[in-house]
Amino acid sequence: MEDWRCSGVCLLDYVPVNLRIRVLFDRMRGLACCLVWWAASASAALLADERAICADMERFFLEEDADRREEIARGIEADPAYNRAKVRDWLHRAGFFEPMDPGRVCIRVSLDDGGALPVTIRVPRGYDPRRPYPLIYALHGTAGTGDAIIDYAERLLGDEAEQFVVAAPTGYQQVVIHASTPPSSEHMAVLQAIRRSVHIRADRIYALGYSRGGHAAWTLAVVHPGEFAGILPIAGTLILPDPDALFEVFVPNIASTRVFTCWGENDIMSADYATPSQHGGIAGLNRRVCTLAAGLNLPITWFEVPDKGHEYIEPPREDLRALLSMERQAYPPRFLHVFRFACQGYTP
Repeated sequence: MEDWRCSGVCLLDYVPVNLRIRVLFDRMRGLACCLVWWAASASAALLADERAICADMERFFLEEDADRREEIARGIEADPAYNRAKVRDWLHRAGFFEPMDPGRVCIRVSLDDGGALPVTIRVPRGYDPRRPYPLIYALHGTAGTGDAIIDYAERLLGDEAEQFVVAAPTGYQQVVIHASTPPSSEHMAVLQAIRRSVHIRADRIYALGYSRGGHAAWTLAVVHPGEFAGILPIAGTLILPDPDALFEVFVPNIASTRVFTCWGENDIMSADYATPSQHGGIAGLNRRVCTLAAGLNLPITWFEVPDKGHEYIEPPREDLRALLSMERQAYPPRFLHVFRFACQGYTP
């Protein structure tokens, strides 16, 4: 049994309400979740008994009867070769994923509102379903597509793109914390579907977004910081209804998630791109966020591209490479999480 506690704050109409969340992993759910929670210390080769345990794990996830799953779980724990520290590695070695040809495939992800979201997945050359790959979750700008932002990611990464799975939804709606549409866990549903489709390394998931996608990446950094190893908002910013009052409320959520953001020095226009913004546009807001982050010693770094506006922004290669080498920090013993809607306060 594992007992894990965290605390959070939900802002209902921006009035703080203290929440205490207790998550108690039972035996069956513990097997399903140990990929995230347990550290691996396994050798490269599997012993015969360990191969039998992997086979039992496969049977556990294929079995629909709860009593039978409980029986399988008890059998795994009773095996003399069972070692909890090796469970994550065994799960990775179990045959849960099918071979996939390199290139792009499209899946449709069902959402809570009854709709569906198309998601393009770029499978790297040499994809091996037996090992996990880091994931770049790419978010397009206004009127963009998943394919277009994957094209952009390929340009940034060059040959290093073959080290990653890159996945991108088209037509996502959740961009800001104070959503005008009914709030949902849209992005978390998409990430779950991606992780069911391809073999993903849970501690190396990164969000990359350009423009509107950069706004969404910032929002994911704030409302789901524990899901990502790194966030890369490009030509985007953290959009809040009252940045003067709310930056100091929400930005401290990013206490253990690496963020590298870059924008153009002259990206100062309002949303209509016709008049200068009273807040200094994307450039002005990002300067404020980064100054606040520096004062709070948060893991946020940045680069302002000289003489550039909103278009043709690319992060320096070394900064990009450094961010994409980060691993998600193991769950901290306690964290403070501020959010607007209940669906932003947990990962389903």
